Amino acid sequence: MAVAGVPPPPPPDTTTGKVGPYGWELDSELFPAGRCRYGFTIDGNYYNHLNKLGVDAPVAYARPSRTTQRIGFRLTLQRFDGQHWVKGKRSGWSIKPAKPTDPAPFQARSLRVSRNLNSAPARRAKVELRWYGRNGHSVTGTATMFPDWYEATEMETTHSQAGHCGGTTG
Repeated sequence: MAVAGVPPPPPPDTTTGKVGPYGWELDSELFPAGRCRYGFTIDGNYYNHLNKLGVDAPVAYARPSRTTQRIGFRLTLQRFDGQHWVKGKRSGWSIKPAKPTDPAPFQARSLRVSRNLNSAPARRAKVELRWYGRNGHSVTGTATMFPDWYEATEMETTHSQAGHCGGTTG
């Protein structure tokens, strides 16, 4: 059970159904992994804004028994309400073809974070992958992953930071 206000670590990646191999591009200084809780208010002024959360492009292949296969990728932002992670914004699905030897050509994605001047709720990005059946529409397998990166503005300077974001609220 999580202590109120302290976000739990992300759950492990999961899969269901028939999927091919999947994973992440290597993290880089430009797109580091991290969950974020950022910002504080002094005398009614909000400092150190969290601007957006995102994910590196996942690397997802078709199942070995398929010549080609459509794979979908969606980003969902979640916020910690003190006890649970709840849904926020979602991107649309990006659907790309893959082969057992060539991954789907996904791109990194990000979503802007709404600022809350009265608090700095913890945020994280959740990624959903879908492997589609031979008809191209029915879902035959899914995967969920949790690595993410963030962009923040601190004292009017915008930056990305590796690991969990530190500083004002941990």
